[in-house]
Order: sequence, then C-alpha cells, then structure tokens
Amino acid sequence: MGEHNMEKDCDMENRVFLRRGLGLYSEIIRCDVHNGFIYWTTTDKSGGIQCVADFGNRDVLLFAEIDGDVGLLCSEDIDKALLNSKFGSIEDIAEGVFNSRILSSSSFYGSPLSSFIQGFFSGTYSYGERAAVDLLMDLHTPEQAEGGGISLFRCLKDRKRDRRTTMKVGRAFRHMFNHLSDAQIASVTETYIEWTSPRSFTLNTGYKAHHFAEAYGGDRASYRNPQITHSRKSLATSCMQGVERSYMGNDYSASEAYASGDFFIVWLTDKSGLIAGRVVVGYRASDRSLISGPIYGVCEQSLGMLSEYLEGIHAEEGEWDGLSLQRVGDPCDPIVPYLDGGYSGDKVGDKILLLPEGSGEYEFTDTEGYLVEVGEICSCCGYSVGFDACFDDDMTPFCETCFAEYYTYTDDGDLIPVDEAVTVYYYNALSNRSWEVTVHIEDSVYIEELDEHWCARCVEYVEEKGDYYPKHLLNSEEGLAA
Repeated sequence: MGEHNMEKDCDMENRVFLRRGLGLYSEIIRCDVHNGFIYWTTTDKSGGIQCVADFGNRDVLLFAEIDGDVGLLCSEDIDKALLNSKFGSIEDIAEGVFNSRILSSSSFYGSPLSSFIQGFFSGTYSYGERAAVDLLMDLHTPEQAEGGGISLFRCLKDRKRDRRTTMKVGRAFRHMFNHLSDAQIASVTETYIEWTSPRSFTLNTGYKAHHFAEAYGGDRASYRNPQITHSRKSLATSCMQGVERSYMGNDYSASEAYASGDFFIVWLTDKSGLIAGRVVVGYRASDRSLISGPIYGVCEQSLGMLSEYLEGIHAEEGEWDGLSLQRVGDPCDPIVPYLDGGYSGDKVGDKILLLPEGSGEYEFTDTEGYLVEVGEICSCCGYSVGFDACFDDDMTPFCETCFAEYYTYTDDGDLIPVDEAVTVYYYNALSNRSWEVTVHIEDSVYIEELDEHWCARCVEYVEEKGDYYPKHLLNSEEGLAA
C-alpha cells in the first residue's frame, strides 16, 4: 500500500497519511490543513481532482471516493490503529468506514457502552488517540451482551452479514483496540467490569483520633489498578497506610495528628470491613471553607464515590496553611503524617501550625511519622527535604511527593517508573498462600477468567483455556473444576 507523508505541506501535528483501499490509484500531490479543514489535490487518469473535506469533526479521519474507489486519509494515531487492526486489510477498513459513516445510520453512539468507552478515553488520551478509538468503534460497533460479555462485528465479512460474536470483556477490547498496550487493555477491562458490576461500599466520617487510625490502619480491600492522577491516588502504594510509632508503650498511627479539630476523615469500607478509600478534609473556621487533600482508593468506583461526596459537601482542593495538627506522643518529637504539598510547620503549644513551604522550622516529608528539619533541595520541584527522607535515582535527590509521582519499588526492591508498576497476586509454595505484591508490568499476566493480575512466575499457559492460569491451581480441585 502507498504511504504519503505530507511533511512539506503540513506541520508535525497535522501530518497525514494516505492508506489506499479498493484500488484507489490517484496520487496526492498537495495537502494543506487550515482551520479544521483539509485541502488536498489528487491526480488520476482524467487529469486532476480538487477535494475539500471537514478535518475536525472526527479529528483526522477522511475517506475519498474517486470513480467508485475509496481511500483513507488519516493522522498518525489513526494510521497506527489501522496497521494493527483485526477488522481486516486496509481495503476492508476503507469499505467498512465508507459503509458505516455514509450508507448506514448506526444507533451505537449514545448507547451506555459507547458512553463508557468514550468517557474512559476522554481523560489522559490525546485527541488523535480518541479519534482512533472512535474509528474502531465505528467498524466493530460493540454492544453489551447477556452474561457480561460484549458482542461485536469481528471483521468486514461479519459486518456485511450482520453476524455478531460475543466475547469476554478483555478479549473484546483487545480485538477492537489491538494497537493499545497490555496495560491499557487491562485498565479499560477492569474499569468496565467495575462499571457493570459495582462493589458495595459504606461511607464513614469522623474527626476523632481513632477514626483517623481506623482509616489509615485497617487492612485494604482488593486492588483493581485504577487510573491515577495527582489528586486521585492509589491506596495500594500509599506511603502512610499502616504507619505507626510507639511512645510510652503505646502505638500511635501517624494519622492521629489530624485529630486537632481542624480536620475530619472520610473513608470507605467494604462488606468485610476492609478499607477501600479515604480522604482527609480540612476545615477553615475563618471562612467556613472545606479543603480536601488527595483521594486514595482501590478502584475507580471508590475514587468516584469519594469524589462525589466531596462535591456534595462543596469541598475543594486547596491549601491547609493556617490549620494545625495535634501533637501526638513525645512533645519534643511528635508523631506526624507525611503531607502532600510541601508544607512546613512550627510547634505552637500542643499543636503544630501548618505554613507554606520554606516558612517553618520543620517539614512533613518523612514517611515513618517523624518531623523533618529543613534539609536538601528536591531537584524536581525545588522543595527542601530532610536528608533521611531524600530519595535519589542516579544520585539525584527527590522529595517524597516527586519520587512517588515518578517512581516506586517492586517487592523485589527494584526501582521502576510508577506507570509501569502493577499490583499482582503472588503464590508462595512454602507458606501455601497468596498475597499481593508490586511488580513491573512485563512481569505480570492478567487472567480474564479470574479477573486478577498474577505474577508471571506463578502462572503457565493452558491450551485448553486459551489463557494463563496459576500453577498451584492447575492440579487442585478448583483448577480442574475450572
């Protein structure tokens, strides 16, 4: 197939390709993009054709009909999707696009499933990537099926015959969006499963020390690898979950310092009482405003539930400057939580006053419950960090916030980028039990039948199932029954 890179006539953002289909023989000799429209000139046996088409409605997807033949003009993102598509050849895709957008009026758009897919990809994906997803949805036209699966047209031949195939969720998304990575497919699959099969959570609130200790100290509910941002974070990798220090024979959660009267805690528990999410909210009496910290959750549902609660009480993200923590434990060496946002503080009576970064004598950058004197400077954000709390990658100092944003450690102690980390189940034959660990994405396997991520060392491929399966279950009654 011919491929034309119009770099001379279009800038890098608007670079376009011609993917030929159905015997299109004309050559693009010029291509200009201007104000959402694409102007392109072709030559054929009759001498020349000038075409003007809308370039903005569906991002950069176009079709061209010349003497009954069809071709596709598209962006780099869509070009990548076309080359990896399981719908068929470029000719099949060209005909499928032509039929779906011109000859038929599908009711797919506006359906719950289409709204979910478009909503999922609307967050961190680029405009061109979303357009590629729209194109593939046009071709495969997925629908929710009974039993929790997804039905779709596998290829052009099936589309012409109006023959649908029902697949399990993960395989359906992989079939439609074959250009995406394993991590992206796993994320959209798990989010869809949660969207169709929500878990039951109970929302709790409190302002006393034992409320904070419960939310920060309880066992965590099962984790489903939600999408994370600077304000929506993973409870599985929270540096403060379960952090305690001892004083005079008693153990104190570092979170108990929030019980000063200036804060309250909102947390979620599942049916077993396991912690599914939490967020600390500050209260400023001077203007009666509610100021929320980052939300931590185990899944998209828990993060969404806490977000909706904060919206309902009109709590907004902001600064906690001027609020105070309670001194807990030794007055000279109080037990304090790590704080996002680069705060500093001063001891004032039985409280610790929170101040802007660099304004106080102490900082809250330690993850073991200690106050930190101002120390080395983070090379990423410029905040100062204590020498004991400083992380470094290739000898580069990081504050806790920046380090946690870009890096994490696997359970084997390897330092890896946080967007390449996955929480999986690991089976230990000596103890005959499984538990959750953090590994690199390349060392994980998602098992659709179990709806679980597993460590690659603990699974093997089973031909009969067409999928991987935990080794220790293969010879068990459970494995044989499955």
